[in-house]
Amino acid sequence: MKFKLLLLFLVLSGFSIYSKEPVVFIHGIKGSTLLDEDNLKVWLTLGQSLGINSPNLSLPIDGNKEKQIKVGGILDSITVIPFLYKEKIYSPWLEASAENYGELFYPFVYDWRKNNLISLEQLKEFVKQKFELNGKKKLHIVGHSMGGMLGLALLHEAPEYVASLVIVSSPLRGGIGFLPDLHIGVPNGFNSKILRPEVVGTFPSIYTFFPEDTREFFKSEDDKPMSIDLYSVNGWKENQLGLYSKPFTSYKQEEYNSFLEKTLVEAKKFRSMLKFKKISYPPILVINSKKHQTLSTVKLKNGKWDFESEKKYGGDNRVLEKSTIPDSGIPHEVYSTEAEHAAILNDPKVISAIKGFQEKISEK
Repeated sequence: MKFKLLLLFLVLSGFSIYSKEPVVFIHGIKGSTLLDEDNLKVWLTLGQSLGINSPNLSLPIDGNKEKQIKVGGILDSITVIPFLYKEKIYSPWLEASAENYGELFYPFVYDWRKNNLISLEQLKEFVKQKFELNGKKKLHIVGHSMGGMLGLALLHEAPEYVASLVIVSSPLRGGIGFLPDLHIGVPNGFNSKILRPEVVGTFPSIYTFFPEDTREFFKSEDDKPMSIDLYSVNGWKENQLGLYSKPFTSYKQEEYNSFLEKTLVEAKKFRSMLKFKKISYPPILVINSKKHQTLSTVKLKNGKWDFESEKKYGGDNRVLEKSTIPDSGIPHEVYSTEAEHAAILNDPKVISAIKGFQEKISEK
């Protein structure tokens, strides 16, 4: 009797009885905190976002042992004005998930700088553990940005663990929305140094974002489509893309050549895991946006790459809408939002759509 009264009270209070199956969340690039050997946060604090300090987040490209930087937790928010204002990163989604799924919500936290093949193996082990822990119930997977790519690769590698997959704003078909990070640099808050191209260029993960067929993304000086192999060192080097756009100062070019050659082979292997496979697909929901003008083409002008003058097309300001669609043959539904890339999972309508999608599957 007491339990029934408690249950009635929780329902009337708006408490959400979470789904029967566990839910795994995979964050995107830049989506987890990083800590040094003294457990001090090196990504991302107020001081770092304001440009007051810029820890070196580079990974070694010469095979030497990397610095002792480890993963902390999901990056939920950044304090902008102490005690007054926080910039929300994943906090609305995490708070809603705690209510919707309770103890069956499992965030997978990984080092977003590293090789996605390594992160995929860690994800498979994490999901296997949760699968066993929950009496071999299949899991709902939700992945944002690079996390959605990891989620689809997981599905293709281990479909026996997956009840459903939600892919949120992921460049499944590749795109150039993250090329500026490697070529000209993209500030994080007011800090243009912490993830400058020389740093981002040492992250194997970012090279998995790019398309294999580049003809719709690159134009020559005479407006002709350019076919550039972004999965070969020569493609970057001969076209002066990324770190090859200016003289090397942070490390020797020969060392970077060797690093990039190995990295691109592994990046291409990871991208092959996103293509259609002959499996029994579970329900898949793709969430994207076409509201924001998004980089779709770069053009050579006077021997330099122009990122600004070409027309931009619909996307979330990082990923084009058309780039989020899975490979031909992969069944899926689409839900569109007006939110931009970093804020899509903060949209209450998106959170509701994900929950409804999962509940519909659980009822079957």
